Amino acid sequence: MNKRDYLDLLRYYLRDLPPVVIEDIVYDYEEHFRAGLENGKTEEQIADEL
Repeated sequence: MNKRDYLDLLRYYLRDLPPVVIEDIVYDYEEHFRAGLENGKTEEQIADEL
């Protein structure tokens, strides 16, 4: 699963929360992807680790 698919699925599962909460959570996961990519991991590896 790539970053986009992962974050889309995350948003789907969080859909009942207030939008501001969803965006805060998604931002945290985006940070995990950024850090992993900087460390040479693929999006798929990062998604599997989350």
